[in-house]
Amino acid sequence: MEERRELGRKRLRPLHGIVAILAVLAILLTEEACISDGDLVAPDAPVDLSSATETSGPLTVHLAGIGPLIGPDKRFNEIANSIPEFAGYWMDDAGNMVVGLTDLSKRPAVASRTRNELAAKVTGTGGSIRYEQVTYGFNRLAGWKEDIASRISGTVTLLDIDQTTNTLSIGVENQTEINGVLSLAATLSIPLDAISVVIASRPQPDIGDRSSPQHQHMLGSWFPQTLGGIRVRFPDAAGGCSLGLGVGIGSSNRYITTAHCSDIGTLETSLAMHQPSTNASDRIGYEVEDPRSTCLWESPWNDDNTLCRWADVAVFSDDPQGSSRFKQGWIATTESNTGSASRRHNHTDGDSVYTIDGEGGEVVGERVIKVGASVGRRHGRVRRDCVDILGWVENYTIRCQNLADYEASGGDSGAPVFYSDGQFYGIHIGRHQIDGEELAVYSPIANIEEEVGAVDTQGDQHLAFRINRGRVRRMAEVEEEQWR
Repeated sequence: MEERRELGRKRLRPLHGIVAILAVLAILLTEEACISDGDLVAPDAPVDLSSATETSGPLTVHLAGIGPLIGPDKRFNEIANSIPEFAGYWMDDAGNMVVGLTDLSKRPAVASRTRNELAAKVTGTGGSIRYEQVTYGFNRLAGWKEDIASRISGTVTLLDIDQTTNTLSIGVENQTEINGVLSLAATLSIPLDAISVVIASRPQPDIGDRSSPQHQHMLGSWFPQTLGGIRVRFPDAAGGCSLGLGVGIGSSNRYITTAHCSDIGTLETSLAMHQPSTNASDRIGYEVEDPRSTCLWESPWNDDNTLCRWADVAVFSDDPQGSSRFKQGWIATTESNTGSASRRHNHTDGDSVYTIDGEGGEVVGERVIKVGASVGRRHGRVRRDCVDILGWVENYTIRCQNLADYEASGGDSGAPVFYSDGQFYGIHIGRHQIDGEELAVYSPIANIEEEVGAVDTQGDQHLAFRINRGRVRRMAEVEEEQWR
Protein backbone atom coordinates (compact mmCIF):
# COMPACT_ATOMS: atom_id res chain seq x y z
CA MET A 1 0.00 0.00 0.00
CA GLU A 2 2.89 2.34 0.71
CA GLU A 3 3.98 1.70 -2.88
CA ARG A 4 0.50 2.56 -4.16
CA ARG A 5 0.40 5.77 -2.16
CA GLU A 6 3.86 6.72 -3.40
CA LEU A 7 2.72 6.18 -6.97
CA GLY A 8 -0.21 8.48 -6.26
CA ARG A 9 2.15 11.14 -4.95
CA LYS A 10 4.47 10.75 -7.95
CA ARG A 11 1.54 11.39 -10.23
CA LEU A 12 1.22 14.84 -8.68
CA ARG A 13 4.87 15.83 -8.76
CA PRO A 14 5.11 16.73 -12.46
CA LEU A 15 2.21 19.08 -11.92
CA HIS A 16 3.53 20.61 -8.73
CA GLY A 17 6.83 21.61 -10.25
CA ILE A 18 5.12 24.05 -12.59
CA VAL A 19 1.93 25.00 -10.85
CA ALA A 20 3.00 25.26 -7.22
CA ILE A 21 4.69 28.59 -7.92
CA LEU A 22 1.58 29.82 -9.69
CA ALA A 23 -0.61 28.72 -6.79
CA VAL A 24 1.58 30.49 -4.23
CA LEU A 25 1.60 33.65 -6.33
CA ALA A 26 -2.17 33.45 -6.44
CA ILE A 27 -2.25 33.70 -2.67
CA LEU A 28 0.39 36.45 -2.41
CA LEU A 29 -0.94 38.71 -5.14
CA THR A 30 -4.73 38.60 -5.03
CA GLU A 31 -7.29 36.00 -4.18
CA GLU A 32 -8.29 35.62 -7.83
CA ALA A 33 -4.98 36.37 -9.52
CA CYS A 34 -4.88 33.30 -11.76
CA ILE A 35 -8.60 32.86 -12.36
CA SER A 36 -10.40 34.60 -15.19
CA ASP A 37 -13.91 35.96 -14.65
CA GLY A 38 -16.54 33.27 -15.12
CA ASP A 39 -13.96 30.49 -15.47
CA LEU A 40 -13.97 28.42 -12.30
CA VAL A 41 -15.34 30.74 -9.60
CA ALA A 42 -18.98 31.29 -8.76
CA PRO A 43 -20.13 34.71 -7.50
CA ASP A 44 -20.78 33.59 -3.91
CA ALA A 45 -18.34 31.55 -1.84
CA PRO A 46 -19.66 28.79 0.48
CA VAL A 47 -19.10 28.67 4.21
CA ASP A 48 -15.36 28.46 4.88
CA LEU A 49 -14.45 25.29 6.79
CA SER A 50 -10.71 25.74 6.48
CA SER A 51 -10.27 27.36 9.92
CA ALA A 52 -11.32 24.22 11.80
CA THR A 53 -8.59 21.84 12.93
CA GLU A 54 -8.50 18.08 13.12
CA THR A 55 -8.03 18.10 16.88
CA SER A 56 -10.43 20.87 17.87
CA GLY A 57 -13.38 18.50 18.23
CA PRO A 58 -15.85 16.88 15.85
CA LEU A 59 -16.10 18.61 12.49
CA THR A 60 -19.64 17.92 11.31
CA VAL A 61 -19.95 18.57 7.60
CA HIS A 62 -23.31 19.31 6.04
CA LEU A 63 -22.82 19.61 2.31
CA ALA A 64 -25.46 22.26 1.65
CA GLY A 65 -24.38 22.91 -1.92
CA ILE A 66 -24.48 19.30 -3.10
CA GLY A 67 -27.08 17.80 -0.79
CA PRO A 68 -26.85 14.68 1.39
CA LEU A 69 -24.22 11.99 1.06
CA ILE A 70 -24.85 8.39 0.07
CA GLY A 71 -22.97 5.10 -0.09
CA PRO A 72 -19.47 4.81 1.43
CA ASP A 73 -19.10 8.59 1.72
CA LYS A 74 -22.21 8.69 3.92
CA ARG A 75 -20.77 5.99 6.18
CA PHE A 76 -17.36 7.69 6.35
CA ASN A 77 -19.03 10.99 7.21
CA GLU A 78 -21.00 9.34 10.02
CA ILE A 79 -17.84 7.94 11.59
CA ALA A 80 -15.85 11.15 11.08
CA ASN A 81 -18.56 13.25 12.73
CA SER A 82 -17.64 11.62 16.04
CA ILE A 83 -14.02 10.67 15.24
CA PRO A 84 -12.65 13.53 13.09
CA GLU A 85 -9.30 11.75 12.66
CA PHE A 86 -11.00 9.04 10.57
CA ALA A 87 -10.18 9.21 6.83
CA GLY A 88 -12.06 6.25 5.34
CA TYR A 89 -11.17 2.64 4.54
CA TRP A 90 -10.45 0.52 1.46
CA MET A 91 -9.21 -2.95 0.45
CA ASP A 92 -5.66 -3.39 -0.82
CA ASP A 93 -4.68 -5.83 -3.56
CA ALA A 94 -3.78 -8.49 -0.98
CA GLY A 95 -7.32 -8.48 0.44
CA ASN A 96 -6.54 -6.49 3.59
CA MET A 97 -8.83 -3.73 4.81
CA VAL A 98 -6.87 -0.51 5.36
CA VAL A 99 -8.16 2.26 7.62
CA GLY A 100 -6.79 5.79 7.28
CA LEU A 101 -6.30 7.86 10.45
CA THR A 102 -4.65 11.22 11.05
CA ASP A 103 -3.87 10.04 14.58
CA LEU A 104 -3.14 6.35 15.09
CA SER A 105 -3.99 6.60 18.79
CA LYS A 106 -7.64 6.66 17.64
CA ARG A 107 -7.44 3.03 16.51
CA PRO A 108 -9.49 1.65 19.44
CA ALA A 109 -12.30 4.15 18.88
CA VAL A 110 -12.46 3.45 15.14
CA ALA A 111 -12.17 -0.31 15.66
CA SER A 112 -15.17 -0.18 17.99
CA ARG A 113 -17.22 1.60 15.31
CA THR A 114 -16.14 -0.48 12.32
CA ARG A 115 -15.26 -3.95 13.62
CA ASN A 116 -18.27 -5.80 12.21
CA GLU A 117 -18.35 -4.16 8.79
CA LEU A 118 -14.62 -4.57 8.21
CA ALA A 119 -14.58 -8.16 9.45
CA ALA A 120 -17.36 -8.97 6.99
CA LYS A 121 -15.31 -7.55 4.11
CA VAL A 122 -12.19 -9.61 4.83
CA THR A 123 -14.17 -12.81 5.28
CA GLY A 124 -13.10 -15.01 2.40
CA THR A 125 -10.07 -12.93 1.38
CA GLY A 126 -7.79 -14.22 4.12
CA GLY A 127 -6.83 -10.62 4.81
CA SER A 128 -6.54 -8.60 7.98
CA ILE A 129 -7.38 -5.09 9.18
CA ARG A 130 -4.58 -2.57 9.43
CA TYR A 131 -4.27 1.16 10.05
CA GLU A 132 -2.34 3.74 8.08
CA GLN A 133 -1.49 7.28 9.13
CA VAL A 134 -2.65 9.97 6.71
CA THR A 135 -2.74 13.76 6.71
CA TYR A 136 -6.40 14.70 6.32
CA GLY A 137 -9.58 13.39 7.90
CA PHE A 138 -12.53 12.49 5.71
CA ASN A 139 -14.62 15.48 6.78
CA ARG A 140 -11.73 17.82 6.09
CA LEU A 141 -11.68 16.61 2.47
CA ALA A 142 -15.48 16.66 2.32
CA GLY A 143 -15.48 20.30 3.39
CA TRP A 144 -13.00 21.21 0.70
CA LYS A 145 -15.05 19.28 -1.83
CA GLU A 146 -18.04 21.44 -0.89
CA ASP A 147 -15.98 24.58 -1.42
CA ILE A 148 -14.76 23.41 -4.82
CA ALA A 149 -18.15 22.07 -5.94
CA SER A 150 -19.85 25.41 -5.37
CA ARG A 151 -17.44 27.18 -7.75
CA ILE A 152 -16.54 24.82 -10.56
CA SER A 153 -17.75 25.14 -14.13
CA GLY A 154 -17.97 22.83 -17.13
CA THR A 155 -14.21 22.33 -17.26
CA VAL A 156 -14.41 19.83 -14.38
CA THR A 157 -15.47 16.25 -15.18
CA LEU A 158 -15.35 14.51 -11.79
CA LEU A 159 -14.95 15.01 -8.05
CA ASP A 160 -13.88 12.20 -5.76
CA ILE A 161 -12.74 11.97 -2.15
CA ASP A 162 -10.03 9.39 -2.78
CA GLN A 163 -9.29 7.66 0.50
CA THR A 164 -6.46 5.59 -0.99
CA THR A 165 -4.36 8.70 -1.72
CA ASN A 166 -5.96 10.86 1.00
CA THR A 167 -6.77 13.58 -1.53
CA LEU A 168 -9.65 15.37 -3.15
CA SER A 169 -9.40 14.13 -6.74
CA ILE A 170 -10.53 16.58 -9.42
CA GLY A 171 -10.87 15.58 -13.07
CA VAL A 172 -10.38 17.99 -15.96
CA GLU A 173 -10.51 17.38 -19.70
CA ASN A 174 -7.01 18.56 -20.59
CA GLN A 175 -3.79 19.82 -19.02
CA THR A 176 -4.45 23.48 -19.88
CA GLU A 177 -7.12 23.49 -17.15
CA ILE A 178 -4.89 22.21 -14.34
CA ASN A 179 -3.51 25.61 -13.39
CA GLY A 180 -6.96 27.07 -12.94
CA VAL A 181 -8.05 24.24 -10.64
CA LEU A 182 -4.97 24.50 -8.43
CA SER A 183 -5.26 28.29 -8.33
CA LEU A 184 -8.86 27.93 -7.21
CA ALA A 185 -7.72 25.53 -4.49
CA ALA A 186 -5.17 28.12 -3.38
CA THR A 187 -7.80 30.84 -3.02
CA LEU A 188 -9.78 28.46 -0.80
CA SER A 189 -6.69 27.72 1.35
CA ILE A 190 -6.69 24.07 0.33
CA PRO A 191 -3.17 22.61 0.59
CA LEU A 192 -1.70 21.42 -2.70
CA ASP A 193 -0.92 17.98 -1.26
CA ALA A 194 -4.65 17.55 -0.57
CA ILE A 195 -5.48 17.92 -4.27
CA SER A 196 -4.98 15.31 -7.00
CA VAL A 197 -5.72 16.59 -10.50
CA VAL A 198 -6.41 13.90 -13.11
CA ILE A 199 -7.11 14.11 -16.82
CA ALA A 200 -10.59 12.64 -17.23
CA SER A 201 -12.51 12.91 -20.48
CA ARG A 202 -16.29 13.00 -20.59
CA PRO A 203 -17.57 9.49 -19.81
CA GLN A 204 -19.18 7.51 -22.61
CA PRO A 205 -22.43 5.54 -22.22
CA ASP A 206 -22.31 1.95 -23.46
CA ILE A 207 -25.33 1.91 -25.75
CA GLY A 208 -25.33 0.21 -29.14
CA ASP A 209 -23.71 -2.99 -30.34
CA ARG A 210 -19.94 -3.16 -30.67
CA SER A 211 -19.46 -6.86 -30.02
CA SER A 212 -17.10 -8.75 -32.31
CA PRO A 213 -17.14 -12.47 -33.19
CA GLN A 214 -14.83 -13.35 -30.31
CA HIS A 215 -17.31 -11.67 -27.96
CA GLN A 216 -20.35 -13.69 -28.99
CA HIS A 217 -21.91 -15.23 -25.90
CA MET A 218 -25.39 -15.77 -27.35
CA LEU A 219 -26.67 -13.24 -24.81
CA GLY A 220 -28.47 -11.59 -27.72
CA SER A 221 -30.49 -14.76 -28.40
CA TRP A 222 -34.08 -15.38 -27.38
CA PHE A 223 -34.33 -16.55 -23.77
CA PRO A 224 -37.21 -18.54 -22.28
CA GLN A 225 -36.74 -16.42 -19.14
CA THR A 226 -35.55 -12.82 -18.92
CA LEU A 227 -32.20 -12.91 -17.10
CA GLY A 228 -29.85 -10.13 -16.11
CA GLY A 229 -27.19 -9.46 -18.75
CA ILE A 230 -29.10 -10.48 -21.88
CA ARG A 231 -29.64 -8.02 -24.73
CA VAL A 232 -32.77 -5.89 -24.72
CA ARG A 233 -33.86 -3.52 -27.46
CA PHE A 234 -35.87 -0.33 -27.82
CA PRO A 235 -37.51 0.96 -31.00
CA ASP A 236 -35.10 3.88 -31.40
CA ALA A 237 -31.90 2.40 -29.90
CA ALA A 238 -29.71 0.74 -32.52
CA GLY A 239 -28.12 -2.38 -31.07
CA GLY A 240 -29.81 -2.03 -27.72
CA CYS A 241 -28.48 -2.48 -24.18
CA SER A 242 -28.31 -5.16 -21.49
CA LEU A 243 -31.05 -6.07 -19.06
CA GLY A 244 -30.02 -5.21 -15.52
CA LEU A 245 -32.17 -7.51 -13.44
CA GLY A 246 -35.70 -8.67 -12.86
CA VAL A 247 -36.66 -7.26 -9.45
CA GLY A 248 -39.62 -6.75 -7.19
CA ILE A 249 -40.77 -3.22 -6.43
CA GLY A 250 -43.67 -3.29 -4.00
CA SER A 251 -45.92 -6.11 -5.16
CA SER A 252 -45.01 -5.70 -8.84
CA ASN A 253 -42.58 -7.51 -11.12
CA ARG A 254 -40.20 -4.99 -12.66
CA TYR A 255 -37.06 -4.76 -14.80
CA ILE A 256 -34.25 -2.28 -14.21
CA THR A 257 -31.80 -1.09 -16.83
CA THR A 258 -30.09 2.20 -17.73
CA ALA A 259 -32.24 5.25 -18.37
CA HIS A 260 -29.98 6.53 -21.16
CA CYS A 261 -30.91 3.47 -23.23
CA SER A 262 -34.27 5.15 -23.69
CA ASP A 263 -34.17 8.87 -22.85
CA ILE A 264 -32.75 9.74 -19.44
CA GLY A 265 -35.05 11.82 -17.27
CA THR A 266 -38.04 11.50 -19.63
CA LEU A 267 -40.79 9.09 -18.62
CA GLU A 268 -42.42 7.53 -21.68
CA THR A 269 -45.08 5.08 -20.55
CA SER A 270 -45.63 3.99 -24.16
CA LEU A 271 -41.94 3.08 -24.62
CA ALA A 272 -41.64 -0.67 -25.02
CA MET A 273 -38.64 -2.85 -24.18
CA HIS A 274 -38.15 -6.00 -26.28
CA GLN A 275 -36.08 -9.19 -26.16
CA PRO A 276 -34.47 -10.18 -28.46
CA SER A 277 -35.90 -8.23 -31.45
CA THR A 278 -38.17 -5.20 -31.65
CA ASN A 279 -41.08 -7.25 -32.98
CA ALA A 280 -44.31 -6.78 -31.05
CA SER A 281 -44.27 -10.46 -30.11
CA ASP A 282 -40.94 -9.93 -28.32
CA ARG A 283 -42.16 -7.10 -26.10
CA ILE A 284 -41.39 -7.73 -22.42
CA GLY A 285 -42.42 -4.46 -20.78
CA TYR A 286 -43.09 -0.73 -20.81
CA GLU A 287 -41.26 2.11 -19.06
CA VAL A 288 -42.92 3.02 -15.76
CA GLU A 289 -40.28 5.12 -13.95
CA ASP A 290 -37.48 7.44 -15.08
CA PRO A 291 -37.04 10.40 -12.69
CA ARG A 292 -35.94 13.77 -14.02
CA SER A 293 -33.98 14.67 -10.88
CA THR A 294 -33.32 12.93 -7.59
CA CYS A 295 -30.40 14.82 -6.02
CA LEU A 296 -29.11 18.33 -5.40
CA TRP A 297 -26.12 19.97 -7.05
CA GLU A 298 -25.92 23.72 -6.67
CA SER A 299 -23.03 24.94 -8.79
CA PRO A 300 -22.49 26.89 -12.00
CA TRP A 301 -22.25 23.64 -13.97
CA ASN A 302 -25.21 24.59 -16.17
CA ASP A 303 -28.28 26.82 -16.18
CA ASP A 304 -30.51 24.01 -14.94
CA ASN A 305 -29.23 22.87 -11.54
CA THR A 306 -32.04 20.31 -11.32
CA LEU A 307 -30.22 17.98 -13.71
CA CYS A 308 -28.77 15.73 -11.01
CA ARG A 309 -29.38 12.06 -10.38
CA TRP A 310 -28.11 9.36 -8.05
CA ALA A 311 -28.27 6.64 -10.70
CA ASP A 312 -28.76 6.23 -14.43
CA VAL A 313 -31.67 3.81 -14.05
CA ALA A 314 -35.10 3.30 -15.55
CA VAL A 315 -37.81 0.87 -14.44
CA PHE A 316 -39.91 -1.20 -16.84
CA SER A 317 -43.02 -3.24 -16.18
CA ASP A 318 -43.36 -6.96 -16.80
CA ASP A 319 -45.56 -7.52 -19.86
CA PRO A 320 -45.92 -11.29 -20.14
CA GLN A 321 -48.34 -11.27 -23.10
CA GLY A 322 -49.92 -14.48 -21.89
CA SER A 323 -46.71 -16.37 -21.11
CA SER A 324 -44.49 -14.85 -18.44
CA ARG A 325 -40.75 -14.81 -19.07
CA PHE A 326 -40.04 -12.73 -15.96
CA LYS A 327 -37.38 -14.11 -13.64
CA GLN A 328 -36.41 -12.24 -10.48
CA GLY A 329 -32.80 -12.08 -9.29
CA TRP A 330 -31.30 -14.37 -11.93
CA ILE A 331 -28.28 -13.38 -14.04
CA ALA A 332 -27.05 -15.16 -17.16
CA THR A 333 -23.40 -16.01 -17.41
CA THR A 334 -20.95 -17.56 -19.85
CA GLU A 335 -18.64 -20.55 -19.65
CA SER A 336 -15.61 -18.48 -20.53
CA ASN A 337 -14.30 -15.26 -19.01
CA THR A 338 -12.39 -14.58 -22.23
CA GLY A 339 -15.40 -14.95 -24.49
CA SER A 340 -14.44 -17.19 -27.40
CA ALA A 341 -17.18 -18.03 -29.88
CA SER A 342 -16.72 -21.75 -29.21
CA ARG A 343 -17.67 -21.39 -25.55
CA ARG A 344 -21.17 -20.07 -25.69
CA HIS A 345 -23.67 -19.59 -22.94
CA ASN A 346 -26.15 -22.44 -22.63
CA HIS A 347 -29.27 -20.49 -21.79
CA THR A 348 -31.45 -23.56 -21.32
CA ASP A 349 -29.36 -24.99 -18.48
CA GLY A 350 -29.60 -23.52 -15.01
CA ASP A 351 -26.03 -24.53 -14.22
CA SER A 352 -24.90 -21.32 -15.91
CA VAL A 353 -27.16 -18.92 -14.02
CA TYR A 354 -26.17 -16.78 -11.04
CA THR A 355 -28.79 -16.40 -8.31
CA ILE A 356 -28.83 -13.19 -6.29
CA ASP A 357 -29.28 -13.60 -2.54
CA GLY A 358 -28.89 -10.00 -1.34
CA GLU A 359 -27.37 -6.59 -1.93
CA GLY A 360 -23.87 -5.30 -1.25
CA GLY A 361 -22.12 -2.01 -0.67
CA GLU A 362 -18.52 -2.10 -1.83
CA VAL A 363 -15.48 0.14 -1.45
CA VAL A 364 -12.22 0.54 -3.35
CA GLY A 365 -10.39 -2.76 -3.86
CA GLU A 366 -13.35 -5.13 -3.66
CA ARG A 367 -14.00 -7.59 -6.48
CA VAL A 368 -16.92 -7.41 -8.88
CA ILE A 369 -18.33 -9.29 -11.87
CA LYS A 370 -20.19 -7.78 -14.82
CA VAL A 371 -22.29 -9.78 -17.29
CA GLY A 372 -23.31 -7.81 -20.39
CA ALA A 373 -24.69 -8.59 -23.83
CA SER A 374 -21.64 -7.21 -25.64
CA VAL A 375 -18.52 -8.75 -24.06
CA GLY A 376 -20.15 -11.20 -21.68
CA ARG A 377 -18.72 -11.91 -18.25
CA ARG A 378 -15.80 -9.86 -16.99
CA HIS A 379 -14.12 -9.65 -13.58
CA GLY A 380 -12.52 -6.63 -11.97
CA ARG A 381 -12.02 -4.55 -8.85
CA VAL A 382 -13.53 -1.30 -7.69
CA ARG A 383 -10.88 1.39 -8.30
CA ARG A 384 -12.81 4.48 -7.21
CA ASP A 385 -15.95 4.64 -5.10
CA CYS A 386 -18.58 7.36 -4.78
CA VAL A 387 -17.33 9.53 -7.66
CA ASP A 388 -19.42 12.54 -8.71
CA ILE A 389 -19.43 12.65 -12.53
CA LEU A 390 -20.22 15.91 -14.29
CA GLY A 391 -21.30 16.11 -17.90
CA TRP A 392 -23.07 12.78 -18.18
CA VAL A 393 -25.73 12.15 -20.86
CA GLU A 394 -28.01 15.15 -21.43
CA ASN A 395 -25.66 17.27 -19.29
CA TYR A 396 -26.56 15.53 -16.04
CA THR A 397 -24.47 15.49 -12.90
CA ILE A 398 -24.63 11.90 -11.69
CA ARG A 399 -23.49 11.45 -8.12
CA CYS A 400 -21.58 8.79 -6.19
CA GLN A 401 -20.90 6.29 -8.98
CA ASN A 402 -18.38 3.47 -8.66
CA LEU A 403 -15.54 2.92 -11.14
CA ALA A 404 -14.05 -0.53 -11.73
CA ASP A 405 -11.49 -2.10 -14.07
CA TYR A 406 -13.59 -4.81 -15.71
CA GLU A 407 -13.89 -4.73 -19.52
CA ALA A 408 -17.04 -3.31 -21.13
CA SER A 409 -18.17 -2.13 -24.55
CA GLY A 410 -21.12 -0.69 -26.46
CA GLY A 411 -24.26 -2.66 -25.66
CA ASP A 412 -23.21 -3.43 -22.07
CA SER A 413 -25.16 -0.50 -20.59
CA GLY A 414 -27.58 -1.85 -18.02
CA ALA A 415 -25.51 -4.98 -17.35
CA PRO A 416 -25.70 -6.29 -13.78
CA VAL A 417 -22.67 -5.80 -11.55
CA PHE A 418 -22.49 -8.31 -8.70
CA TYR A 419 -20.31 -10.97 -7.10
CA SER A 420 -20.45 -14.73 -7.19
CA ASP A 421 -21.47 -14.97 -3.54
CA GLY A 422 -24.88 -13.70 -4.64
CA GLN A 423 -24.46 -10.01 -3.73
CA PHE A 424 -25.95 -7.58 -6.24
CA TYR A 425 -23.98 -4.33 -6.54
CA GLY A 426 -25.63 -2.29 -9.30
CA ILE A 427 -25.84 -1.74 -13.08
CA HIS A 428 -23.14 -0.82 -15.56
CA ILE A 429 -23.68 2.49 -17.38
CA GLY A 430 -20.51 3.38 -19.33
CA ARG A 431 -16.77 4.01 -19.37
CA HIS A 432 -14.50 6.81 -18.17
CA GLN A 433 -10.92 7.59 -19.28
CA ILE A 434 -8.84 8.76 -16.30
CA ASP A 435 -5.14 9.51 -16.78
CA GLY A 436 -5.16 7.28 -19.86
CA GLU A 437 -6.77 4.29 -18.12
CA GLU A 438 -10.24 3.20 -19.14
CA LEU A 439 -12.48 2.39 -16.19
CA ALA A 440 -16.03 1.08 -16.23
CA VAL A 441 -18.74 3.06 -14.42
CA TYR A 442 -21.70 1.56 -12.58
CA SER A 443 -24.59 2.92 -10.52
CA PRO A 444 -24.63 1.21 -7.08
CA ILE A 445 -27.78 -0.45 -5.77
CA ALA A 446 -28.03 2.07 -2.90
CA ASN A 447 -28.26 4.85 -5.48
CA ILE A 448 -30.82 2.93 -7.53
CA GLU A 449 -33.00 2.57 -4.45
CA GLU A 450 -32.57 6.27 -3.72
CA GLU A 451 -34.16 6.90 -7.13
CA VAL A 452 -36.93 4.31 -7.36
CA GLY A 453 -37.50 3.09 -3.79
CA ALA A 454 -36.87 -0.29 -2.20
CA VAL A 455 -35.88 -2.96 -4.73
CA ASP A 456 -36.08 -6.69 -4.03
CA THR A 457 -33.24 -8.30 -5.98
CA GLN A 458 -33.34 -11.74 -4.37
CA GLY A 459 -33.79 -14.58 -6.86
CA ASP A 460 -36.92 -16.67 -6.54
CA GLN A 461 -36.58 -20.37 -5.99
CA HIS A 462 -39.18 -21.80 -8.35
CA LEU A 463 -36.38 -23.66 -10.13
CA ALA A 464 -37.71 -23.01 -13.61
CA PHE A 465 -34.41 -24.31 -15.02
CA ARG A 466 -34.10 -27.16 -12.51
CA ILE A 467 -31.20 -25.35 -10.85
CA ASN A 468 -29.14 -27.41 -8.46
CA ARG A 469 -28.28 -24.70 -5.97
CA GLY A 470 -25.33 -26.61 -4.56
CA ARG A 471 -23.79 -26.90 -8.00
CA VAL A 472 -24.22 -23.18 -8.62
CA ARG A 473 -22.38 -22.54 -5.38
CA ARG A 474 -19.59 -24.95 -6.32
CA MET A 475 -19.20 -23.23 -9.68
CA ALA A 476 -18.89 -19.91 -7.88
CA GLU A 477 -16.18 -21.33 -5.62
CA VAL A 478 -14.22 -22.68 -8.61
CA GLU A 479 -14.57 -19.34 -10.39
CA GLU A 480 -13.37 -17.50 -7.28
CA GLU A 481 -10.34 -19.75 -7.00
CA GLN A 482 -9.48 -19.16 -10.67
CA TRP A 483 -9.81 -15.40 -10.16
CA ARG A 484 -7.43 -15.48 -7.21
